[in-house]
Amino acid sequence: MSVLAAQFKMETTAGESFLAYCLDLAHHIADGVAYKVTTLADGWFSDTAVKDIDRLFTSHYASLGSDNTRNAGFQLALWEIVEESSGNSYDLSSGAFSVTSRAAAQGQSFLDNLGSATGGYKLTFLDSDTNQSLVSADFSTNVAPVPVPAGLPLLLTGLGGIALIRRKRSKA
Repeated sequence: MSVLAAQFKMETTAGESFLAYCLDLAHHIADGVAYKVTTLADGWFSDTAVKDIDRLFTSHYASLGSDNTRNAGFQLALWEIVEESSGNSYDLSSGAFSVTSRAAAQGQSFLDNLGSATGGYKLTFLDSDTNQSLVSADFSTNVAPVPVPAGLPLLLTGLGGIALIRRKRSKA
């Protein structure tokens, strides 16, 4: 079977653009499809697969840019996570899903370096019974807050004191 692998530029009914990747090899993509949108995979995949999709996006999505080979490799890595049996190691050259292409080495590199971090992106799953199901990612707003440097409150207190002294002198 021959397929094209990369990201799709999609558009909401409100005209907003977003990028998505295919999760479903059994269907084609088409215009005008109404998708069920959810932030959970709703039982499509194992918990391990959902976590590994999250790890893949968190570890590698920001580095994709417009490089076709990297985007195709990312797509292949997604398909490997989705199609491989839970508990098996990810290997694009064998198993339930295997592939040979220029992008396969890039996809295998992504899989070999998943990292342990999750939650870097808010994943949105788009489900269709008749067309390709997709996943999209937005940068997560659930990032831990950055602590204020210890000197900042001291600086603000000092500036407030100076302003108070200047105010008292101008009244005198």
